[in-house]
Amino acid sequence: MELKKIRFSDARIKAQWQDLYCRNSHLFPYSSREYNELFNKYFRFDIKRIFVKRLFYGLYDEKQDLKLIVPLCQKKKNLYIFGDFGDEAILDFIYPENISFDYLAITIKELKRLHPGKRLILNRIAENSLLHRWLNASGYRSNIGKTFEYIELPNTIEEYEQKQPEDTRVIVQQVDDFFRKNALDIELKAVRGRNDEDIVKAILDLYFKQDRLACNSGRNVVKRLKQKRFSTLIATCTKGSFALNTLLYVNGIMSGVVSGFFDMEDRRFIAKKVVVDGIYDKQEVSVWLYSKTIEWLIENTTVKISNVLRKIEYQKFTNDTKMFYCYNYNIAL
Repeated sequence: MELKKIRFSDARIKAQWQDLYCRNSHLFPYSSREYNELFNKYFRFDIKRIFVKRLFYGLYDEKQDLKLIVPLCQKKKNLYIFGDFGDEAILDFIYPENISFDYLAITIKELKRLHPGKRLILNRIAENSLLHRWLNASGYRSNIGKTFEYIELPNTIEEYEQKQPEDTRVIVQQVDDFFRKNALDIELKAVRGRNDEDIVKAILDLYFKQDRLACNSGRNVVKRLKQKRFSTLIATCTKGSFALNTLLYVNGIMSGVVSGFFDMEDRRFIAKKVVVDGIYDKQEVSVWLYSKTIEWLIENTTVKISNVLRKIEYQKFTNDTKMFYCYNYNIAL
């Protein structure tokens, strides 16, 4: 078996990448071809990536069948997984769920042959990743990287409400009362997949409405425009085929949004952003809107797990919130 350089733009590689991704239920959407195409498209629009080199490898067997893809970035003498310099929260190689651990061992051996003296930095590898399992079983040392708080969704809204702590129920009720007492016309709209351009524009305007400094600093104007036009994460949440946006309209005006995306089996919803118009209590309405999103997921999808957004993770949404761990490895090649 041999690790060979491949071209990201190759049509055959594109199809094989997505096929490998779809055959591994442990991979997150950050590993999908769609997400990585967006990241590759915007790669040079971030100054921290100017001197970073993109490298893509494929592990081929004796029949020249592609078994695994290794998307990498090189910065000086360090190699990172391709998405490490972007918005990707969880990273991995691209391989099927039934991959032999021998293939992973050969991959590391081949990287040592191709890049002697360098270091392979594997950050944010999921706890259920087959790569993590093999590295751990093979004696490679790791440290805990990112952690995520998540909840398991019950089968009904009634069960969900019963599991909510009292303070969360109080917040949800207070926001409901506020809207009702002020005779505000409230509409919640959940949009799966790519949004219409007018909705995308409204979401982006809401994202950056609170950036008051953008009016006073040229640097912040540039930063805001860069994020607005060249962010992989924002593009995925607003235009990705697996996106979900829960939109809050108050008197016909978009006033809040929870943005995220699904895994390929619709078992996990990855919430990435919650934004609420500053004219309201942003913290309380954020909790309310996220809770309404969970209710929509229970009623309309097969999702069983959702993370809790860091912006509101202090708020317990059920009494059995759990932790998900990612691991970092630093391997001498």
